[in-house]
Amino acid sequence: MRILLLAPEPFYQERGTPLAVDLVLRTLSARGEQVDALVYHEGEDVAYPGVTIQRIPQIPGLSRIGPGPSWKKLACDLVFFGCALRLAAPWLSFTKDQRRPPPAPGPGPSGPTAHDTPSDLNHQGPHSINSVAL
Repeated sequence: MRILLLAPEPFYQERGTPLAVDLVLRTLSARGEQVDALVYHEGEDVAYPGVTIQRIPQIPGLSRIGPGPSWKKLACDLVFFGCALRLAAPWLSFTKDQRRPPPAPGPGPSGPTAHDTPSDLNHQGPHSINSVAL
């Protein structure tokens, strides 16, 4: 299985959440999963089989990100969000060609199905999502 792990924090550091992420990555690696982990630009380099650690770009003048809320984390989160979209884009495609075929018209044998409702992507009008552009 291919997994994208989003960990908006300095990784690896000997403290709370990075320790939990370390445990998750070790477990997924031991199971043989292929993992891309996106983290902040700070932290020690660590390696696990089958895991690729991807860091956001260094933000000039921004270093020593500590635990808890801060303007530094907010700045990193904005960059992190863009990087996460870029990494997730292959799985976020909503193009018309990749949608499932529309169901047969009318209710199913036990009444209307979820596919008969107007909220289904196949039934949305011109305001539906066509693709994710980065």
